[in-house]
Amino acid sequence: MRYFSKALMQLVVVVFGFIGLLTAAGYFYTWYLEPKVLRINEFGGPLTEKNTIAKKATKVVVYKARRKLILLNGTDTIARFKIALGKNPVGPKMKEGDFKTPEGSYVIDYRNAKSGFYRSLHISYPTAAQKKAAKARGESPGGDVMIHGLPNGQGWIGAAQSLHDWTWGCIALTNEEVDSVWNAVKDGTPITIKP
Repeated sequence: MRYFSKALMQLVVVVFGFIGLLTAAGYFYTWYLEPKVLRINEFGGPLTEKNTIAKKATKVVVYKARRKLILLNGTDTIARFKIALGKNPVGPKMKEGDFKTPEGSYVIDYRNAKSGFYRSLHISYPTAAQKKAAKARGESPGGDVMIHGLPNGQGWIGAAQSLHDWTWGCIALTNEEVDSVWNAVKDGTPITIKP
């Protein structure tokens, strides 16, 4: 019995050591490699000193499960970014305060350079149908869903912001990435948010 418990303890140490190694490798990739790949890649090329992408976006696509925001010009991908979502990201937004990011087809309808977060681009959620459905349930559908950067004064967090979902339903990027999206996406650009 003593041999069995010693072997079991060794197995537990090996398993937890392996999990720790995988976790450390994941953090290293996220902090040091992935942000460079996402900002300077074969799709958009290197960004200029003003964080501009060579082409303008004709569509924005968000993949919630993959935590990706992709800018398209026609069918060509011109840039892609890792994102953070609402604190309760699975499923579509149904009501105010559910911490979900909406799903569906919308447009970027206006922008705010002086929001409580570093720059914000407003998404036209809720649609008329979503308002009607929420009213039938006796709930507010919510609103003010944005693509934005970090809270003002917290830009130093950088790429670490995408390590967990932290918004109230918005789509968050680093401040530098928001600059890129801000410059590439004009008001009226369609955005599709997929599960």
